[in-house]
Amino acid sequence: MSRTHECGRGTVLTSSLGPVNGGTVMFTIAGAGQLVIGVVNGGAANTAFTIPANTPAGTYPIQAYYSGVGQFSAATDSSKTFAIGKATFVIAWANPADISPERRSAPRS
Repeated sequence: MSRTHECGRGTVLTSSLGPVNGGTVMFTIAGAGQLVIGVVNGGAANTAFTIPANTPAGTYPIQAYYSGVGQFSAATDSSKTFAIGKATFVIAWANPADISPERRSAPRS
């Protein structure tokens, strides 16, 4: 992966396989979430992944397991990493109404 991701946000995991149609790729990110599966179509498998909210920032190994199909054998790759950065918090609120001076009448005697 070439960019840093934030907890609680989604991303797409992609595996490029060459001239393959069929089979599945299972992705696991050690210490950062569940197993996700993508179907191979047109030589690539894509699948959505949401980083669990309590995952600490850091770099995690990612493994891809290809199931194999027809003349293509099953294969694994664990040479990639997945970087998770600290989330950036933004506090926003609506602007308050304008403050205008209040008219008071003169004190009565």
